[in-house]
Amino acid sequence: MADVFISYAKTDRPLALKLAAMLEAEGWKVWWDTSLTIGDDFRNEIMTELGRARAVVVIWTDASIKSDWVRSEAGRAQADRKLIPVKLEHLTYKDLPPPLSWPTLFSVIVSAGCFAFLFPVLRAGVRTNTKR
Repeated sequence: MADVFISYAKTDRPLALKLAAMLEAEGWKVWWDTSLTIGDDFRNEIMTELGRARAVVVIWTDASIKSDWVRSEAGRAQADRKLIPVKLEHLTYKDLPPPLSWPTLFSVIVSAGCFAFLFPVLRAGVRTNTKR
């Protein structure tokens, strides 16, 4: 079981890769769709991993706010009360899809691809299985 599931748009793969590497370097078990292969039941695999993860980090970008997959994953994570939204600095809450656009929604703002601000949020909300 992963500590963190990363939801992102395919065009934002470099950001997701950077986030995954930073989280893994901090000792978190991370799942994102790199393990899927041709012939896999993508939807079932993704939903299973999403359900198992302790936290779901959604990377909100210009591309992901238009992605049905990212929106669906974010909605499921929010319903399960394990959503940690991360948005690029230039995006406003109005840019995020409803109900994620509510101004009361907490989010981590990412500037220039720096995810360091995310670590305290994860430590407060998720207990990792690995030793640090």
